[in-house]
Amino acid sequence: MDRLVAQMTPRILELGELPRSAKAGLVVIFVGLIADALVHTLGVVTAGSLAALVVEAHLAHLLVLVGMVMTLAGVVVDGVRGSGRVDRPGRRSSHAVR
Repeated sequence: MDRLVAQMTPRILELGELPRSAKAGLVVIFVGLIADALVHTLGVVTAGSLAALVVEAHLAHLLVLVGMVMTLAGVVVDGVRGSGRVDRPGRRSSHAVR
């Protein structure tokens, strides 16, 4: 268990370096996953009919998809705006192999 915690800690700390829009996308994904779990767990009880269940399930999946697109767009926009990685461990400073 300690080894797992030791491996996960740097990954969790890296989340703080994500752009705001990517963080917002992660929140949307999390909300969509909660909604998806509720829809699939409670089923027709909350929906009232099978058709409503299908619509609710698709909306929860769409919410997760929107979160994924937001996260990807945030990372790409941040990468385009940035000048690239300054530190390149183990690599030369030139961009091309000559």
